[in-house]
Amino acid sequence: MASTPPVDEPPAPHVEPTHPSRGRSVTEVDGIVTIGAAVDASEAGRALAAQERIAEARRVLAEAEAQAARGSGDAVGAFPEVPPAEDGPADDPTPAAWRAEQERAERARAKAEQDEAYRQDMLRLEEDRVEDERREAEAEEERAAERTPERQRRRADNVLANRLRGRGLSLAEAREVLDGAEIDPDIAEETLARYVSLQYIDEAALAEQILHTHLDRKGLGRRSVEMEMRRRKLDPLVIEEAMAEQPDDELARATEVAMKRVGQLSSYDDETAERRLTSFLMRRGYGGGVVRDAAKAALATRRGSSRVRFR
Repeated sequence: MASTPPVDEPPAPHVEPTHPSRGRSVTEVDGIVTIGAAVDASEAGRALAAQERIAEARRVLAEAEAQAARGSGDAVGAFPEVPPAEDGPADDPTPAAWRAEQERAERARAKAEQDEAYRQDMLRLEEDRVEDERREAEAEEERAAERTPERQRRRADNVLANRLRGRGLSLAEAREVLDGAEIDPDIAEETLARYVSLQYIDEAALAEQILHTHLDRKGLGRRSVEMEMRRRKLDPLVIEEAMAEQPDDELARATEVAMKRVGQLSSYDDETAERRLTSFLMRRGYGGGVVRDAAKAALATRRGSSRVRFR
């Protein structure tokens, strides 16, 4: 019996160490050098390795079929052992790690937005401060321009003329008006002297006006007139001269005022009418003796009434 010739075993694949620069393994089968699976940890690396294995398997299958057709060997022996699929790298991100990374990124984004909002707020505040300083500088320039002597004189004239249109002013009142308008004191005194010389400010005429208004028209007593003159800040000498020139007919005026008033007290008894009339005359500024005599004279002329009301 003829002995069976020995069948040559295919050589074992020779695996070279991983290339240090490319991170791939090199496999030699039947003298043919092929590129193995990539050790890159990324998904793109694994996909590329799978495509390379598929291409290598197709090439080996085509070679085995060609050998089988020529009868030159066992087709099965021509197939190299397919290396197992490599597991993903240990540092692949898990869902939990991915969520943690997303949360860190979200916190970083929120902090960046807060920092930008704070920066914008600070920028707006600085712009507002600069704008306020600019406006203040412009206002100061305008005030400085208003403080020039010529403009101060024109402003003093305008202010006094407007006030004098309504009523007369004493010298002290006119000085207060200019001080309130922030007129320079020297220019204010200069303007007041000019207005006095032109008799735009005339305290004697003002005192006469007060006398006429309060004595003749309102029927007030001398004391009320003097109080009004002092309130208007007239010079004391002007007040004294005005009151000295006034004839001493206060009793006649008080009696006249009492006569007009007593007619409104017809419904009161004599005692009540006298009390009310006395209070009225004293409020008008008449002295005690004048009030007593005027009230007595007025009540003596009052006619009795059948309807008397006690209060």
